[in-house]
Amino acid sequence: MMNKKKIVVINLGWEQEPLLDKLCEFGVNIYGIHYNGSYYKTPKYKDILITDLRDLVKITKFAEKVKPDAVISDQCDYSYFAQSLIAEKFNLPGPRIEVAQKATNKYFQRSSAKEKGILIPEFMLCTHLQELYDFVEKVGLPIITKPVDNRGSLGINKINDKRDIPYAFYDAISNCHSRVVLAEKFIEGVDITVDGYVFQGIGPKALGLATKQKLQDKGGIIDGEIVYPGDLEDDMYNKTIATAEDVASRLELSFGFFHGEFIITKEKEVYLTEIANRGGGVFTSEIIVPYVSGIDILSVYIKDVLGMPSDIKNVNVKKIPVLMKFFSFTNLKGKEVKNIRGIKDVADDAHTLKLKMLIKKGYKIPDIRSGADRHGVIIVTTPKKSQLIPKTKSLLDKLEVECE
Repeated sequence: MMNKKKIVVINLGWEQEPLLDKLCEFGVNIYGIHYNGSYYKTPKYKDILITDLRDLVKITKFAEKVKPDAVISDQCDYSYFAQSLIAEKFNLPGPRIEVAQKATNKYFQRSSAKEKGILIPEFMLCTHLQELYDFVEKVGLPIITKPVDNRGSLGINKINDKRDIPYAFYDAISNCHSRVVLAEKFIEGVDITVDGYVFQGIGPKALGLATKQKLQDKGGIIDGEIVYPGDLEDDMYNKTIATAEDVASRLELSFGFFHGEFIITKEKEVYLTEIANRGGGVFTSEIIVPYVSGIDILSVYIKDVLGMPSDIKNVNVKKIPVLMKFFSFTNLKGKEVKNIRGIKDVADDAHTLKLKMLIKKGYKIPDIRSGADRHGVIIVTTPKKSQLIPKTKSLLDKLEVECE
């Protein structure tokens, strides 16, 4: 009897549930790594390590004990970097550290992009407050400040007024593991997401393009509504797809998913703001991308990490309408949730691909200071794109939050 392959899976949260379910279909022995005890319990794990996903020493020791045949992660920069370390150190299929450095460090990525002639906003690395003032003096307002190496919109601020510079600097540096701040010129335009995959023997291919609207919370810098396919004329749609694939190629992304953020200006220039060498979060790569593209991309990814040959010769992408809507109950901020009605009706609707409530009974409704503070998300599909917004609204109207 052939021994089952051993695979280390890094990050076992609710965002990774579809990937873990798919892995179970492959008949592998799963060794999990998660940051706390609230991991997805469905798979029969051979072993579990609970540790900070940035603790590469513990993660490496766990892998040394397991001696894995494969390593996998998705939708998280911390677990992706750990995946690259294990893949490289144990000579397994996967991303390499050289690429992971550029994919997870905003300053490294922008420096590399600038060197390779990719269109990006003007930027500066700031190690102290005066440097941020100097950058504003040089490029003017508005600007964006960010930690160079965090996730989920933590420590990110848009500055419209010089009086807000100190707060934005200290917020960014407090949320930065490297203790430095990236400042970049704010570019006005249409916000775009392009999700794709680097196929064996083919290279980077876009699988879905979306236009985005922001939540009004926190100065409008946190994603609120994401529509596939994006609301662009055909020429700009195709130009943006080609730009995303070119950026992934120039930055030498050679394995797995990519998730790019772009801005299209009124002059029809396509600026890169950020690209990750992993799937987009909140079910983007694991529910939305397979659905809108018509490609079972999770199976492709699992086969790639297991070292199986690809049977894909051509990438034929569909454009099935999908809307991902983040929602918030800001009028109830600070109140304690007593009950939420309508969840089952909304989740069971034929048009709902996924409903995830991020608040529940007993929670105090938080102020939205980062992506992690949003109150819930729904993913909806309809036969016609024009039906997406009204259908989503009708579903969300069924949700009623009762507070103490």
